[in-house]
Amino acid sequence: MTAGYVAAAFTGLLSADDFIVLGALPVVGFPNFHHLGWSFAPALALPFAVSALVATVKSAAVVTVCQRINDAGWVRPQMSSLSRGVLADGFGTLASGLLGSIGVNSSPTCAGLTAATGVTSRVVGFAVGGILIALGFLPMLTGLFVMMPRPVMGALLPFAACFILIAVIVVIVAFTNNLKSDGPVW
Repeated sequence: MTAGYVAAAFTGLLSADDFIVLGALPVVGFPNFHHLGWSFAPALALPFAVSALVATVKSAAVVTVCQRINDAGWVRPQMSSLSRGVLADGFGTLASGLLGSIGVNSSPTCAGLTAATGVTSRVVGFAVGGILIALGFLPMLTGLFVMMPRPVMGALLPFAACFILIAVIVVIVAFTNNLKSDGPVW
């Protein structure tokens, strides 16, 4: 990512204006919540329902991958853990909506990265959460991520997608092998 920023600066994708805007941001600041509000558009009810269904399936997949990562003897998804994970994900989305913010959801990229690195400690999760909270108080650093050039984003997406794909293939292979040996799951 750093190399991408440097290359973008040398090739003109990041202009002097971008750096002027970045330099105008305070190094430390407090978030303001003036932009938050509630609204309801009936025309968006159907797209919302479809998005909610997709987000639920994605959340179930992420929890399943996490179960597989953390259990060497994993055979099939544990439905109690799976339902709690999807419910917690839904409550997070509901809370963000009630606070007037954008919806939140579990991240398949993080699950794929966890599968690739093998790092599943909650301490790491708390540390990353702390870093994200700190970014809320560091507008200049956050601005650096916001001004990320599209080619840099484009280069990062296949990298992250490979982690997800590998984790899903491992789950599918393990699940298929268990089906062959144990018979039908459902």
